[in-house]
Amino acid sequence: MSRPAPLLLEIGTEELPPGSVGTLAESLLANLCAELASLGVANDRKRARALWTPRRLTVQLDAVAP
Repeated sequence: MSRPAPLLLEIGTEELPPGSVGTLAESLLANLCAELASLGVANDRKRARALWTPRRLTVQLDAVAP
C-alpha cells in the first residue's frame, strides 16, 4: 500500500476583495476536504492549511491517501 503524500492546490485569480479572501480560502479548504472524504480519499484535515493573497488561493494538505 502506498504512503500518504502531500497535496498542494493553488488557484490563481483576478484580484479578490482583501476583506473576503481569507474566508474564501478557508471555504476552499473545507470544501476540498469534504469532497475528498465523500470520495473515500483519506486526508488529515487537522494538519491542512489555507494560504492566500489577493490573487491566489492555496490549500496545503500534508497527508492525502494516493
